[in-house]
Amino acid sequence: MLTVLAFLGIATFASDKDGNKMLSEEQKAKMAKFLGEPFTASFADALSKDKEGIQADPKIEAELVNLLSKQLETITVAKAALDLRVSSLETEKTALETEKASNLQTIEAHKTAIEILS
Repeated sequence: MLTVLAFLGIATFASDKDGNKMLSEEQKAKMAKFLGEPFTASFADALSKDKEGIQADPKIEAELVNLLSKQLETITVAKAALDLRVSSLETEKTALETEKASNLQTIEAHKTAIEILS
């Protein structure tokens, strides 16, 4: 539960009229976006049954750990791909800067030749 509180950036869950803890629609949307609708629904259901909002349901916690691990793996793979792309772009940038310097030298040489011939 503390992990979800931290994820949502809140100190405590809201309560409904019966005193049951609950997620706001905005919080549900945020969770669903990153953790999926099935997890969000099961978490919201477990939360509504916990008057204090602090009981750790082992099934929910295991599911959260599994989802976060998968998300971390996906992000790690994406980061590696982006790092490779950045490296490729840096190499391309260096090559273009070298080409630019060469072209500027050629332009200066042509300017000098034009001045001499004029």
